[in-house]
Amino acid sequence: MSAAGGRVGASAPPSAVPIPGGRVLRLGSVPGADVAWLQERLGVPADGQFGPRTQAAVVAFQADQGLLADGVVGPATWRALGLSQPAAQPVFSPPPLAPGSARWAALVERVLRQEGCFDPAGWAPVLVARMARHDIRPGLRASTYLANIIHETGKLRVLVENLHYTTPERLMENWPSRFGSVEEATPFLRNGPALGERVYGGRYGNTDPGDGFLHRGRGVIQVTFRANYEMLAKATGIARLNLLPLMEQREGAAEVSCLWWKASGINELADSSGIEAVRRRVNGGKIGMDHVVAIHRRISPAILEFRPQ
Repeated sequence: MSAAGGRVGASAPPSAVPIPGGRVLRLGSVPGADVAWLQERLGVPADGQFGPRTQAAVVAFQADQGLLADGVVGPATWRALGLSQPAAQPVFSPPPLAPGSARWAALVERVLRQEGCFDPAGWAPVLVARMARHDIRPGLRASTYLANIIHETGKLRVLVENLHYTTPERLMENWPSRFGSVEEATPFLRNGPALGERVYGGRYGNTDPGDGFLHRGRGVIQVTFRANYEMLAKATGIARLNLLPLMEQREGAAEVSCLWWKASGINELADSSGIEAVRRRVNGGKIGMDHVVAIHRRISPAILEFRPQ
């Protein structure tokens, strides 16, 4: 993302259960799809077996993220991977659905399910309520919003950007203007704080050491940069540093991202200019453009045909 947001670069977990984040993993854990997903994220051969090599990769990731490096994938480590779904704090308690919105929520749930999103039945009412609060109405506004958040969050699975990369090719793909060669990218592998400074530091309010990593992407639109976080803190009345963990929870992730979307004038941009213009505003370039356009092409017919009663 530009001053608008960021990118996740996460792959979806395998379709088999258990879903990542649902249990504690450690050396000798029962094999499963969640272990394979974890291994893929950490650059370990994804065989679904939690062995010594996987444990070593987990320890390295935990150390990189400033966690207790014990090799056990519990709530804190899942959260660092962006997959934890703790209960929302009261400040972002679920708002009631507006009268007559049940049909709209059902359609959004169907769209999310069609795209393979995580927990569509749980996400749909949260998104519909927050979208209504910020005037993201059924039609072009909703279709462009949903297409972008499905892409940005790895199908609503990742609410905080994980800057732990294991191959230079992925860094070069996601930040072509920052990394033009394998040699440039290699020092930033498995080093989230350094990568955050490299790609986000020194602009849009990120002036202090560590600002780039601290203000990496969060929420369903993956808002980045201190200037954006300060704007959101002012709008919500919540101190900037207190806002960060709230944006990693479902209610806060939806509320703050919808707030940013409206405050950035994207509702009006969606009305007048279409999905590609919206994507450039969200991302600051063309990264993810093809994927977002493809999602939008699939979901927009049903959304554009919807007529509130």
